Amino acid sequence: SVYSLNQLQMTCENIDWVSPVICWFGDNLDANKCIIRPAVEFKEKGLKYSEEWKVGKYDRNTAYEITKDDHQNPIYGGSVNDASVIRYFIELKSRKLKVMFNPMFFLDVPQKPWRGRLTGEAKYISKFFQQEHGYNDFIIHYANLVKDHVDAFIIGSELIGLTKINIANTFPAVDELIKLAHTVKQIVGANVLVSYAADWSEYHHTDGGWFNLDPLWASKDIDFVGIDAYFPVTDSSSSAITPEEIAIGWTKGEGYDYYIDQKNRNIKHRLDPAYAWKNLRYWWENTHKNPDTQNTAWI
Repeated sequence: SVYSLNQLQMTCENIDWVSPVICWFGDNLDANKCIIRPAVEFKEKGLKYSEEWKVGKYDRNTAYEITKDDHQNPIYGGSVNDASVIRYFIELKSRKLKVMFNPMFFLDVPQKPWRGRLTGEAKYISKFFQQEHGYNDFIIHYANLVKDHVDAFIIGSELIGLTKINIANTFPAVDELIKLAHTVKQIVGANVLVSYAADWSEYHHTDGGWFNLDPLWASKDIDFVGIDAYFPVTDSSSSAITPEEIAIGWTKGEGYDYYIDQKNRNIKHRLDPAYAWKNLRYWWENTHKNPDTQNTAWI
């Protein structure tokens, strides 16, 4: 709302960028079965709305309807009408703000799991991206919709359950994201920055020490590295953590010096700088070597 924008700018006078999130919805944790569509909260006959809801080729009748709880309330808010998205971005730009657009899907399945839990067999990954009602349809719709209204565009967020899938030491979901980044870049143009928003436990490497996202980060169509940086910064149990403790925590502790044993959390294992996911400087400034002894494409 414009009211919340006014409050935001009064609170953060030096703000330059905003990152609106627009959501569609997946209906299964299995990539082979999951389709992704925009959704509405209600489809009751006779209800009147301020304007017609329309997202791409979907209207209120053909859109997915959000699951209701025991009190018949939708468990998620629905997808935003396309016309409303554009009006909102025009308002943001009128305030001299830069817009990084982040289309994101949620999983409308029992217990509302994080989208990072979506996974499946390697042979179905291309289908998940390329099918009708697939992931690419979702992202490409928004690339075409907002290309004249944004400064940066995110092609995905925290898809760790997909990007870690390994077949013969290749990562099919990463290959699909590279192709998608190219498609999006062709749509939005050179002046719009393009990236992928990796989970903090995803951006670096995956099982067995494979730097699985390096081909994506090295792609000519990716303009910056995106990290949703929810790193454990301190191990303090205090509710009063000082700025100094936080600053120190970025260069020591879990994810920097050691990692915690998955079976016994009282055991700490030394962490080599090459695999220290909180050691951003080392990751950025050094070449990365996969377990097959080959350097990755990262420079």
